[in-house]
Amino acid sequence: MSSAELRRLPGPILLLAAIALSACSSKPDPGVPQFSTADTQAWVGRWNGPEGIFLELFPSGGPGQMRMTLKDNLDSQADYRVEIQGQTLRFLRHGVVETIRPGSGAETGFKWLADKQDCLIVVPGKEGYCRD
Repeated sequence: MSSAELRRLPGPILLLAAIALSACSSKPDPGVPQFSTADTQAWVGRWNGPEGIFLELFPSGGPGQMRMTLKDNLDSQADYRVEIQGQTLRFLRHGVVETIRPGSGAETGFKWLADKQDCLIVVPGKEGYCRD
């Protein structure tokens, strides 16, 4: 549809046409990782940190959700409900919404994991877990 044809459309139809055209022409930014719910489902399983800490993700059966067991220090372990939100996982820990995303071992902040490539990052430079 030409721009002249678009200008002749009534307001609401013009808006819908513009939205439809922009959706068709938009391309993902090649510099931004693209993930889907299927990608986050591939994160199911155990991810290890140093000294026995770990993050373990389980399917929950509900759409857009997972369950997680997290041992984030040597003294405690807790279970969390995790929501899949776009390209990340989110959970509430001690009243703070935390985000889990993929990353490298160097991003975990642990020397022991620095050479790993398949990792999940919770707090960049401070908390992350990798597959062995």
